[in-house]
Amino acid sequence: MALEAVMALEDGCTNAVFNLNGISFLKRSDLNKSEKRQGLVSRHFDDNDSIAGLQARLMLHDIDSIELHADAYDELVRKALLSRPRETLIWMSLPGVGPLTALACIAYIGDGRRFSSPEQMRNYVGLVPRIDQSGTREVVFGVNHFGCMPVRRNAIQAAWSICNMKADCTLKRRWVELKAAGKKGQKIAVRVANSILTIGWTLLKKNELYNGFGDFEYLKRKLRSYRLTAIDSSGFAEDLK
Repeated sequence: MALEAVMALEDGCTNAVFNLNGISFLKRSDLNKSEKRQGLVSRHFDDNDSIAGLQARLMLHDIDSIELHADAYDELVRKALLSRPRETLIWMSLPGVGPLTALACIAYIGDGRRFSSPEQMRNYVGLVPRIDQSGTREVVFGVNHFGCMPVRRNAIQAAWSICNMKADCTLKRRWVELKAAGKKGQKIAVRVANSILTIGWTLLKKNELYNGFGDFEYLKRKLRSYRLTAIDSSGFAEDLK
């Protein structure tokens, strides 16, 4: 989750240190473990007092520290999701929705009961167009940015991840249809994000999981990937067998 994004950046910085010192053959997989990184520095920087060696060792210290913090952060997110199994399963069953998006939706939308319609919820999130009315004149602008930023940002990121999905589902087809109609990337992402939230609100009301793939293997893989298989299925046990 958070660890993956942070480590991608840190691995790139570490690789740059090696590249600047003529060690250009390393892959990301060579740097993904603390033991591997320590071994590479010991092997390629024999002089502990050299500037390059000091730089590399300081970088390794920073990466090890970030890994510890990111692991702790991921564990907090995991525990928070496990404490709200019904909502977690519903949001995670949607394509593109990962732990952070699910947690944002749970934290700000909850069980969805405080919204009388999906339109009201989307207005709260800030994914509806701004409209300027003056007499008989009406001008429609892009989405407003005065709503709930954590949900809006994560929902749009979820929509972008659907763009790259190979599996077919209603949300993927929605993206393809909008692209074929000549819509541009960010506008498509906003519309698909609206669809994600609308479907999510409807599923919360009906107490159902998204079944756009024909089965729940997608959800099962996602739960395994994020170490959430211990989650209580909260009435969905038969669906997930």
